[in-house]
Amino acid sequence: MPRTKLTKSAIDALPILPKDAVYWDANCPGFGVKVTPTGRKVFVVLYRTAGTGSRLRKYTIGTYGRVTLNQARVTAQKVFAAKLDGRDLAAEKKDSRRRMVADRVDDLLEAFIAQHVSQNRSASEISRMLRREIGSAWDGRSIHEITKSDVIDVVSAIEQRGAPVAANKALKAVKTFFRWCVGRAVLDRSPADGVPLPAKEVARDRVLSDDELARVTAAARQIGGTSSLAGFHCRYFSKKVGSVQWLESVFYCRPHHWLTPAAIPTLHRTLWKTQRQRDGPDTSSRIPIRIGNVNV
Repeated sequence: MPRTKLTKSAIDALPILPKDAVYWDANCPGFGVKVTPTGRKVFVVLYRTAGTGSRLRKYTIGTYGRVTLNQARVTAQKVFAAKLDGRDLAAEKKDSRRRMVADRVDDLLEAFIAQHVSQNRSASEISRMLRREIGSAWDGRSIHEITKSDVIDVVSAIEQRGAPVAANKALKAVKTFFRWCVGRAVLDRSPADGVPLPAKEVARDRVLSDDELARVTAAARQIGGTSSLAGFHCRYFSKKVGSVQWLESVFYCRPHHWLTPAAIPTLHRTLWKTQRQRDGPDTSSRIPIRIGNVNV
């Protein structure tokens, strides 16, 4: 293989042969220019992974013209420095190229939906939203190409449709998706980190009136019987007042006519679940609940 002192004028004057020819730099062993039969000139680096007798690696820096001689020399020095640190940049580049093809957003999104979203009570709604907003926008792209700007564009598009709450939900789902990818070593970090919610969420302050509650209670009685009613009232009163203690005192002091012995197990599980969430493993503060003459 010919050796020459590579300069800009020397590279411009390199002959074009019927086969690929590599002209190595006399001042930097392992660094050279490959000239193809079409006249294309490419900077390359050749090195061994672990000294004499080990496997030869070729690292392609880039095409002459797009990459200057000085830029190519700097890159070659980085490749040699990485080799001294035990790294193989050629193998890393090949693996990165493979991952760009393999880690498609649509494939990962379907895996995320199957393994994570499917366990959520709102799985169907979240799945539709992810496929509609994320899958369609990033279809065919590698997840490694997705940037923070891409995330902001998707969320902003939803907000500009006049759906700020939907934009918030989409951003939360996207962040969960990227955290899932990070947890499985697909990504090193999430491109959605630091993206703020596009709209301020205002908590609802309206609760059911007595008449509305009576109608819902009647409907629940027809659909699910007393057990459904017990669960409904537990959830409703805990959200309405926001106090587990108040919820407990209601069922302790105000027996409801619709509670029968058949409904007691459901009520018992619900109340003790709220107490466990509040108190943790400590059972000293938990109290028994009495409804009518039935102890729970």
